[in-house]
Amino acid sequence: MSDTAVNTFIEIARSEMELERHLAQWHTLAKNALDANIFYEPSPFLAAINTFAEDWPFLCLFVYQKRPKGDQLIGFMPLLPARKGPGNHLRCYRSFTHLHCYLATPLIHRESSQEAVASIFNWFNNASGSCRLLGLYNIQADGGFAKILKQSVSDQPHVVEQSFERALITRREDPERYFSENLSRHRQKEHRRLWRRLEEKGTLTLKTYQNSESIDEWIDDFLILEASGWKGTSGAAMGNSPAHSDFFVQIVQQLATSGQLIRHSLHQGDRIIAMKCNLIAADGRSSFAFKIAFDESFARYSPGVLLELQNIEHLFCQTSLDWMDSCADPDHPMIDRLWRERRQISYILYGKKSLSGRLLMKLFRPK
Repeated sequence: MSDTAVNTFIEIARSEMELERHLAQWHTLAKNALDANIFYEPSPFLAAINTFAEDWPFLCLFVYQKRPKGDQLIGFMPLLPARKGPGNHLRCYRSFTHLHCYLATPLIHRESSQEAVASIFNWFNNASGSCRLLGLYNIQADGGFAKILKQSVSDQPHVVEQSFERALITRREDPERYFSENLSRHRQKEHRRLWRRLEEKGTLTLKTYQNSESIDEWIDDFLILEASGWKGTSGAAMGNSPAHSDFFVQIVQQLATSGQLIRHSLHQGDRIIAMKCNLIAADGRSSFAFKIAFDESFARYSPGVLLELQNIEHLFCQTSLDWMDSCADPDHPMIDRLWRERRQISYILYGKKSLSGRLLMKLFRPK
């Protein structure tokens, strides 16, 4: 066992009932995480388990540190079994993700990060059975957890299978200055023109909530709006799937109640033409853009872009928030033009600390 992991132990949860035993400390860990990740906090994670993982044999690692006043939770890493390699013959564990989970960085206590990481890899290196690989997929590659990986387990056989950037924005004091520095005069002028054109057809109103007011009506409106466009036609709208719509309802209701949800809706008169919701992590400083929808009959006025500009301005007025992760695909045609900063995301595959582990990494090294 690593010297760093000596005073730690891991409890494994494989069911919702076993997960709930850790709830109190899990909430505390989320508030003190080295890297915030709303998708691994109790409410969103349990909502995913309730709706998507009924048949998934998930495995959650809860890392505890022994302390005189009681054991303290210092790490939470959920995993799923998978197979890799030629013919998918190699068993592995990979980060728990699903269609609406945009980040899989584990929750690691910022004051005991080395101990938590050492304990996780000690578990992996000594795990019984034929699981020989650990895939840390869709993790933040420029944050504290990635730094600890480089410091603490750099000698662990590994390969970066994939790496990319996606849009991020950090809060500024002056939104107008941000727009002038990052958008051309022509583009700013065009946005103002589109706003005026919409106003000519009816009063434009932005409604913003950070509580549970009218939450059920807002959820219904969002699902209807999303389904009215190409997502509904293609079958990709959440409302087309009971499981996906149930997940959306659960996560939005629960985070609205806890004050961790920001909702925007842009109205032209009585008609909603664009909607967006953002999730706030338990630390109160980090946020994640979650879902956006707009009325495609207004597409020539770019209501989604206009709402996104309002979203940026609102973020800059929220003195408690430091940044927002776009959770968008890399090279997103709309977001990348408006959000100029970037977050690095990586998919890292680890082998066991052994000769066979090192040899396996040669198999997965990018050509």
